[in-house]
Amino acid sequence: SEDADVLCAAIKTMGKLDNASDTAKGCLFIIHKPQKLQMSYLNSAGDKINRATGFTLAAFPKSDSSKNHFFPRFSMSRELPLWKLQDRVNQTQVSSFKIGRIRKKEVLVAATPGSNLKSYNLFLIMPLAPIKSEANQLTMLFIVATILAIIFIAVLSGMLVRSLITPISNLAQCAGALTGSAQQKQLVVPEGNELESISTGLADLIIKVREFNEGRSIKKHLLPPEALKNGSLICDGFQISKSANEKEIYHFSNIDESNSLVFFMRTNQTGIEGSLNLSMARMAVRLISEELNVSTSFNILKNLEEYFRINLRRRLGGDFFVGIFNQAEEKLNYAGCGNITALLIDSENIKQQTLEFEANSLGSSDFYSQSSNEIYFGKGMKALLLSPILSTRCNKKIKEIIPELARKNVSEVKATLKSEAENHCRENFKDSASLIIVHLQKEDQKS
Repeated sequence: SEDADVLCAAIKTMGKLDNASDTAKGCLFIIHKPQKLQMSYLNSAGDKINRATGFTLAAFPKSDSSKNHFFPRFSMSRELPLWKLQDRVNQTQVSSFKIGRIRKKEVLVAATPGSNLKSYNLFLIMPLAPIKSEANQLTMLFIVATILAIIFIAVLSGMLVRSLITPISNLAQCAGALTGSAQQKQLVVPEGNELESISTGLADLIIKVREFNEGRSIKKHLLPPEALKNGSLICDGFQISKSANEKEIYHFSNIDESNSLVFFMRTNQTGIEGSLNLSMARMAVRLISEELNVSTSFNILKNLEEYFRINLRRRLGGDFFVGIFNQAEEKLNYAGCGNITALLIDSENIKQQTLEFEANSLGSSDFYSQSSNEIYFGKGMKALLLSPILSTRCNKKIKEIIPELARKNVSEVKATLKSEAENHCRENFKDSASLIIVHLQKEDQKS
């Protein structure tokens, strides 16, 4: 009623704010209460959704515990599906779903952090009975289609079997006749097990070609297409792949004007699952570093492992490296685990240093006992990150040419190392191998 009185007074006053020449003589400011406007908007939107779909809209504040700020009422926050989703969305800031019971009715609840209503998490409560009914109809339709397909396949298979058996039987009879005759010439007739081996081989070949093409398609969008530059820092790399199984990925990004992120991963999965793990890990690292503002390399790895374990319900295994290169402070903040080799080259003094990582798995108790490491990374220094494959095959040769690499720029170092890697991976190599180069240039080295 207070708001209505204010609005009426404002309307009456607006008519008195001009003179005979329609010139304004003053300004009128109407001050709204954001909380009431938000609740009014939620009430209007909830009514429209309920009338159109039968679904119920709910909204809980992210941090405010006042009972008046819960929509439609505070008591709904005690419902098990809602408060669990509230906790999950507050932690992950991503949309989530959950099936549960609210007031003895089975429902599907979708939750998402508010976009326009940034201080709220929004919930859409959908009765599960209509959804199950639709699912049952689709299931019955699928069963009928499956039965018809089986009947069609059975008829077609009978026709194909007859078309195969008849010529083979004729060949067998001819062979028997030739064997019993005076002629010494013999005929080779394929038997059932040979036909089975041929079909099995073709099926395996089709599966492998399909996985190979899918893995290649995913990989096209994963590796950086060109070198990354951020002030005096340049990041570049290459990969040699001679396998259908995509095993490695690397990623560069600029966090701000002074800090750049380098991520390197080798998965222990194979096939399309390995390619999908690489793709999701790259996107998750980008989200964690750019959107969540995680500032240390160890916390990025920790958040990556928790993302896979909590949201995707799977363990993330393999070899990992995360490095944050800070130009302003001339230091490298890094963390990792597994068998990736990191070499630091001091171009001024022609010295090298190897960074060691624990051979534990991501998410293990030994991993959580670690922390981020920091080391000096000044002007003119280079960092080389070697895949476990390259570390095994050509680590010794790379260390021998360190003095030569110290005097070259990034593009020359990349060409030299790629040539050496291809020479060492020429024979009996059926895997993926990557190498990353990071160079903090001196002022006189900038092009």
